[in-house]
Amino acid sequence: MEQFFGIFRQIKELDLPKTEILPPFEGVYASFYADSFQRFEGDIGWYLEHMREGRQEVLDLGCGSGRTAIPFACAGHGVTGVDLSKDMLHRGRSKIRSIHPKIDPNITLIEGDARTLDLERTFDYTVIGGLTIPLLLATEERRLVLATARRHLHPGGVLLFDYLPTIPGERPSESHFIIPTGAPGMRGFMLLGCRRNPDENYQVTNLYTELVSSLGQTRRFLSNTACTVLDANELGAELTGLGFEIMDSEDIYMDDETASAAGTQNWPMRLVACRVLS
Repeated sequence: MEQFFGIFRQIKELDLPKTEILPPFEGVYASFYADSFQRFEGDIGWYLEHMREGRQEVLDLGCGSGRTAIPFACAGHGVTGVDLSKDMLHRGRSKIRSIHPKIDPNITLIEGDARTLDLERTFDYTVIGGLTIPLLLATEERRLVLATARRHLHPGGVLLFDYLPTIPGERPSESHFIIPTGAPGMRGFMLLGCRRNPDENYQVTNLYTELVSSLGQTRRFLSNTACTVLDANELGAELTGLGFEIMDSEDIYMDDETASAAGTQNWPMRLVACRVLS
C-alpha cells in the first residue's frame, strides 16, 4: 500500500528544508485531529444509549485526547482511557483539568498499546472508537486488539466500536482539501488528500502543512494514515471466533466539516455493539 501519492509524493521527493515527516497523531497533527474530531458527537450518544443506567466501568481503547472518554465520565461512568500517543494523552489530561475538573475521580488516562495491554482487571464495557479498528491495517493486529477488548470484559460485558464498511458498487476515488491552520506565532495552511480503493479495501489520507512565523521562517510537515475498509461478514466471523455476539449496528455519517477535515468524502461509519457470549 502506498504511503504518499500524487502531489504529496512529489513534495516528499523535493526534500525541502525544514520538512519533518510526522506520525499522524503526534506534534501539529495531534492538535489537528483532536480539534477536528472534537466537534463530532454522532457516535458518542449511540455508545451512551447502549450502556446501562448507573455507574458502569468503561475501558476506552485508543482514547486519544478524550473525545469519548470525557463524555462517558461526565455521564457518571468510571473510565480508563488507553492510547499510544503521548501528545494526545497530554491534550486529554489538560482538557480534564481545565474544562472538566469535577470528573477527575471518574477518569484515568494511561499510555499503553491496545495490542498487548493487560490491566489484570475487567470492565462492563470496552469502547474502540475514533476509527481505531480501521487504522489497524494488518488482520492480526485487529484480532489482537479485539482479543484485548474481550480479555478485559466481564462475562456478559459489551464491546462498542466503529469501522468503515465496504460499499456495494463503490468505485476508486480521490479527493483534496485545503484548510487554513496555525500555531502560536505562526500561520499557514494544510493540504489534505484521500485516495480510496474499494477493490483493495483501503483508503490512504496524506497531509502536508506549511507554517510561517512572523519572521518569515517556514516549517513543513508531512504525514499519512491508512485505513482498511472492512467486509461486514468477515468482521462478523472474527467477532464470533473471539466469543462475541453482535447485538446492534447502525451506519452514521460525519458532518461535512468533520469529513473534510479528515480528508475524506462523507462515507458511512458503522457503529457496532456486541456482547461476550457466556
